[in-house]
Amino acid sequence: MKKLRITRHSPAYWRATFDNPPLNLLDPEVATELRELINQMETSKELKVIVFDSADPDFYIGHVDLIRAGEFPTDVGPLDFLKAIKPDQPTGKPDESTLKQFLATHPWTAKVIQICN
Repeated sequence: MKKLRITRHSPAYWRATFDNPPLNLLDPEVATELRELINQMETSKELKVIVFDSADPDFYIGHVDLIRAGEFPTDVGPLDFLKAIKPDQPTGKPDESTLKQFLATHPWTAKVIQICN
């Protein structure tokens, strides 16, 4: 079962819904599905907007599932996305500045990306 549901309302407008109950943890499966989504975004010539939301009204993304940190894929793929979302060692939290830098330096970010709470 997918933990990140993708709805393609049109070729230009997609919605990505995090659905990983009970807390929408960012676990290895979600990280892999995010990488797959980003690869699809990268190759789409028509995509203009992707809206991220949550199936759970109380949790958008809880945090990285540190109990399963050793299970995260080590092959980050061509976009190095997993490097950006892996937890920072001292704090155990994702490095948000690295993620923002990653998003700002990849070509598909010229497309409009909205992140909704």
